[in-house]
Amino acid sequence: MGLIKTNQILKNYIINGNFDIWQRGDSGTADYVADRFKVIAASSTTKSTDVPGNGQSKYSMDLAQTAVTHGYFQYRMESADSIKLNGKTVTLSFWAKSIVGTGTLYVEGGYANAVDNFSGYTGVLTTIFLGVPSTSWTRYTLTFLVTSTMATNGIWLQIVRNNSSANQTRYSQIMLNEGTVAAPFQTAGANIEEELTMCQRYYQRNPRLWAEQVNATEYYIIWQFLTTLRAPPTISLLTTTPYSERVPHAAAATGVGSTISSLHSANDHSSAFKINGFSGLIAYDFGFFDASQLAASAEL
Repeated sequence: MGLIKTNQILKNYIINGNFDIWQRGDSGTADYVADRFKVIAASSTTKSTDVPGNGQSKYSMDLAQTAVTHGYFQYRMESADSIKLNGKTVTLSFWAKSIVGTGTLYVEGGYANAVDNFSGYTGVLTTIFLGVPSTSWTRYTLTFLVTSTMATNGIWLQIVRNNSSANQTRYSQIMLNEGTVAAPFQTAGANIEEELTMCQRYYQRNPRLWAEQVNATEYYIIWQFLTTLRAPPTISLLTTTPYSERVPHAAAATGVGSTISSLHSANDHSSAFKINGFSGLIAYDFGFFDASQLAASAEL
């Protein structure tokens, strides 16, 4: 459970702080776009190749808000990780660069109102101002104490650009380490494979799956997850026209208005369900369901 213990010297408690993993695609608006960072308010969120000049990153997250309103995002840490920080002083650090706007940059944070349930949360760090961000990459740091409730219930942190003007800001190399000094940046995982596995604990998309044709219109699928998820996930069909290949040597089948018609089982390592909307399937024959058409989410 929690972080894989490989980088032990002043390790980073922020997963995907280097913005290497974008399982949902390279652009979006709000909610999750880059893995593990929940965008609360933005007109657009995109992967950028503009990064600090220290040679440690390939990508940054570009958050744009075209309206005169706040642009901001959250990181939510589950209790399996936050409990390790109980009573400790930690330092948050990140790089930021202003592209548009004169609004101030600030940080807020606190704890979930129930263990790993961020549908409600309470502030402990309240509007800690860091000034108007520079148009050049600048590193910002903030030190705070992790209270017992933060440790027990899970920590939320958010970085905000205020609403004095429309704004566009890029962020890179976000890190939370133990101690009163910001450590040199490192990723939570020892390599890109570990970082991806950590992200897939919260969200993953399907590989190509073996599927049984149960009748003329439905497939039955058992999805063994790539890695065990944090909790039994919500399964979503990402398209209403899913593509499959029927075997042996039958024509491809594309659904129309497809949905998950029934969920037979779901746990943190697998799920079984039916998908409807097809025609011409042959009961008890098999097929392949194409990759990246399903999502399993156990996000906080």
